[in-house]
Amino acid sequence: MPLTTEQLINTLDSMDLLDLGAPGPWDGDLDGHDIADIEWDQILKSDTRVDRGSEINQSDGQEDSWERVAAEISRRSVGSRTPPPPTSVDALAWYAPIHRFGLNWGVYIYEESVFKIAGQIATYLRPGRVIDARIARQLIRMSLSVLYLHEAFHHKIESFAIRAEVVSRHKKYVPYNENVFLPLINTDELMEEALACTEMYTRLKEPTFRKGVSTEIFHATRSVLEDWIPTLPPGYRMGLGVLQVSTFEDERNGLLSQINEGDISPTQHWEEWKIAPQMTRALFSWKEIAYVLIPKGQTSLVPWFSEGVNLLSISSRDLEKLIKKFGYSETSGGKGSHRKYVHDTLPKIILPNSRESLSPGVLRSVSQALGVGSIRDLGALV
Repeated sequence: MPLTTEQLINTLDSMDLLDLGAPGPWDGDLDGHDIADIEWDQILKSDTRVDRGSEINQSDGQEDSWERVAAEISRRSVGSRTPPPPTSVDALAWYAPIHRFGLNWGVYIYEESVFKIAGQIATYLRPGRVIDARIARQLIRMSLSVLYLHEAFHHKIESFAIRAEVVSRHKKYVPYNENVFLPLINTDELMEEALACTEMYTRLKEPTFRKGVSTEIFHATRSVLEDWIPTLPPGYRMGLGVLQVSTFEDERNGLLSQINEGDISPTQHWEEWKIAPQMTRALFSWKEIAYVLIPKGQTSLVPWFSEGVNLLSISSRDLEKLIKKFGYSETSGGKGSHRKYVHDTLPKIILPNSRESLSPGVLRSVSQALGVGSIRDLGALV
C-alpha cells in the first residue's frame, strides 16, 4: 500500500524527529484563505494539436469561466514585455514542510500569484496576440507549473532528509535548517533555493508540463524565467548560473552532504551521492501535495481551483470536537502549535491547533483515520 501522511508523521513522531510549530522563513497565510485542491486530471486533458490552433478539449463545461480568466489575464498583460517583479518566489508560493506543519504540510500557491505570472508571460507573446479562453488555459497551466516546480523541489529535499533520518535514527532536516538554510538566507550560497529555480526552468520541457502547450507559449515562459531568475534575491538568482558552471546533479549532491551533516562545509564528498540517485525522489505523488489559496470571501476565477472550496474550509476547533465524538482524547506530547489525540483502536492524530481553515491534506488524513470516507463525508459530520 502507498505511504500515507499519517503513517509518516506517526513514525517521525515516535522517533522524536519532528519540530512541529517551529518558526521558519516562510509560513504563509492559511487562515486568511480558503484552500482548494488542484484538479490535475482536468489540467492534463490537453489536445496535442495546440500548435495548429485547434481548441483544447474541455469537459468542464465552463467556457464562460475561462473567458473571464482570459479577460483578467488580458487586463494584467497591458504594456511592454516585462518579467515579474524581483520578489522571492516564496512570496508567490511556499512549501510547508512535514517536520514543522505535520498534517497541514504541502505546496501552497496563491491564486493571485498564478494570475500574476500568467499576465507576465502574456507580455512575451507576439504583439497583438489575442488572449482567448484557449490561450488563457495554457498561460494558467504554465504559470501554475512554474510555481509548483519550485516548491516541489523543497519537498524532494525534505524527502531525502526523512530517508536519512529513518536510516540513522537521528535528526537531519531540523539541524540542516538551523545550521545551513537559515544562516545562508540572503546569500548566493543558499543552494536549495538556487536549485529550486533551476528545476522550475529545466523541468518545464518534460511531457507532463509541456504537453498541450503551444510552442509560442512554452518559449515565452522560458524567456520570462531567463529574464526573471537573475533579478531574484541572493541564492534564488543563481538558478541559471548553476547550469553555466556545473551540473544540476553535482550541485544537488553537494547540498545532500550539507543536509546529511547539518553543516555549511560538510566533510562528506558530494560524489558519494552518485550511487544513490533515488534518495531525492518525492515521498508523495506530485498530484497530492499542492493546493491553491483563495482569499476568504472570494470565489476562484479558475475552474481548476474552484471545485468544493467552501466544503474544504473546516477549522481546528470544529475538527477537534468531531474526533472527540469518535472517542479520541488529547494526550501529552503535542509540540508547538499542534495537539496529539489518541484512540483505543484508531490511528493517532496530530492536529494543527487554532487554524481557521485546514488543508485538504489534513481533512483527508482525518477522514481516513476515522473511516468516514471522503472529505465531503467528513464535512457533513462537522
